[in-house]
Amino acid sequence: MHKEEEREFRAKISQGLNGEELSKPRTSPPLNGACLGYDVSMWYPYFEKDEANGETYKRSQADSKRAKEICSSCEQKIPCLAYGLQNEKFGIWGGFTERERKSLRRKFGIELVRRDPVINIPGMNLR
Repeated sequence: MHKEEEREFRAKISQGLNGEELSKPRTSPPLNGACLGYDVSMWYPYFEKDEANGETYKRSQADSKRAKEICSSCEQKIPCLAYGLQNEKFGIWGGFTERERKSLRRKFGIELVRRDPVINIPGMNLR
């Protein structure tokens, strides 16, 4: 996606919504998004700064760019973004990074619900 297209996409979402659609409770991400079948690591570009080198950083940047391109063409980007705003601190959701979602949360007054993962083993609940 070109930078101008990306700016237009973000402006449309940021200005075109009043937060109502983004605030509808979402407990799971859409299961039929354009990302289906891709390596999930593209949506979680992360590297340790101490261990990063030029190649690691470039790969992370390329993955982020590709993930955003896939999101931009997805019909589920708004529900995905809404889920990410409400439930996910990390990763790219609906084409928006962690920092971008943080800004949208402030703008629309959306609270991040931090859910503890629960591992269910017969007779035990581990948190």
